[in-house]
Amino acid sequence: MAKIGVFWVHNRTVIGKAGSVEAGIEGVPGIIDSHENHVDVWDINRQWLREFPCLAGVEYQEIPRGRVLFLKKENRPLVYLDKSLMAIENRLLISKFFEFEQSMALWKSDFHYATSKNELDNLFDENN
Repeated sequence: MAKIGVFWVHNRTVIGKAGSVEAGIEGVPGIIDSHENHVDVWDINRQWLREFPCLAGVEYQEIPRGRVLFLKKENRPLVYLDKSLMAIENRLLISKFFEFEQSMALWKSDFHYATSKNELDNLFDENN
């Protein structure tokens, strides 16, 4: 069965933490989410540093990232991610990491996961 959790994609590799749907929480009716958050996984769970030591001084929000949830009624994953990760190659990497077929999931870009400087500037520009 599909897993849920948080992730980043760096150098064609998924970094993240996946867990079972059964261990998730239903904070929004019908949507199962992981207990994990990007800040804690990035700061506490640092096994990825062995493979990518260049990320040692990088903040969690600087790397394209996302979250996999599970839709109970539709019985399929819901993936929110930075729009830069929408390419099929990245979707295949993510789906493999979270153990589901890429075509099963509902894929949605979310400005919350933006890493582009222009998008972030627009997001925090008080004049918009």
